[in-house]
Amino acid sequence: MLSVEFFAGKPGGYRVLIGDRTDGLIPPLLSHIHGCKAFIVTDSTVETLHFNKLREYLSGGGIETHSFILPAGEQNKSIDQLKMILEELLKHSFDRDDILINLGGGVVSDIGGFAASVYMRGIRYVNIPTSLLSMVDSSVGGKTGIDLCGVKNAVGAFFSPTLVIESLEYLATLSESDIRCGVGEIIKYEMISGLDLLGGYIGSGMIGKEVIAKCCSIKKEYVEADLLDRGKRKILNIGHTFGHAFEAASGFALSHGEAVALGIIAETRFGESIGAVPEGLSDAVIKRVSDCGLVTDYSSYKEAASVFIEHDKKRNGDLIAIPFCSSFGSPFIEQVRLLDAVSFLKNG
Repeated sequence: MLSVEFFAGKPGGYRVLIGDRTDGLIPPLLSHIHGCKAFIVTDSTVETLHFNKLREYLSGGGIETHSFILPAGEQNKSIDQLKMILEELLKHSFDRDDILINLGGGVVSDIGGFAASVYMRGIRYVNIPTSLLSMVDSSVGGKTGIDLCGVKNAVGAFFSPTLVIESLEYLATLSESDIRCGVGEIIKYEMISGLDLLGGYIGSGMIGKEVIAKCCSIKKEYVEADLLDRGKRKILNIGHTFGHAFEAASGFALSHGEAVALGIIAETRFGESIGAVPEGLSDAVIKRVSDCGLVTDYSSYKEAASVFIEHDKKRNGDLIAIPFCSSFGSPFIEQVRLLDAVSFLKNG
């Protein structure tokens, strides 16, 4: 078992436990929630694969368990579904000594974490990610939220889990497209760190727990330096400014990881066009994305995406903070004119 500790020894600190099998990770989970009720948030896809096994683990540990099954899909990360989760928590008399468990991918951890942040002004929650994307990114770091009016994560809170349990056993149930979705986020970590994290994946199609732990460790550096995303942590948004816009423009037909990979390409090209990034870097990025089996053409999303850029959370008046890399492993943040970003998407 591997462990990555966020804010080690400090209030609000938590461990990310990464193992090969779920049953080896259950003892620390049960000890963490001993003596309280558990409320599982999952989605309709994960319910058929993993929900019953987790419920049996909890029942075997003497834990009273209730649940909410979210319809699968980004479109259900909504205020209506949030309201129903909160109503179920009230219905079953959950209080601040109890715990919420998110079993699923990024949609589940986002909305479930947000529910935990606002219910009774905050209750403890555990993330058990079942997708590669959520293991390497969304289940750690404490960003929670829902979409509103088509804008991704327009409403949310910074609220850290108390434990994250990551089992490679869950990856065996994912499709190749699901794995590629997570690979899009890992490419982001390659851009930030300059490390070759995916060489083994390209050759064998397998992602090991060491790669997942390394991604979590890279994220830890930025989260601990800037929990509320006011400065250095914005580096973790490489590919996300344009990527979120592509995702929304596709009606969420693009997976988040695919959109991030396209966003990295588009933002690098944009950086080249304004002189912030050396010419030719986008060619290297495109090759890396293509070698990993992800699409590289975002032309069909450009026009619609230009509208969504204006709602990005990193916007500050007429400017927007976009993370770039001058090379793999050399990230920086540049304040650029919003109009230039919109113009590039429309015409670039």
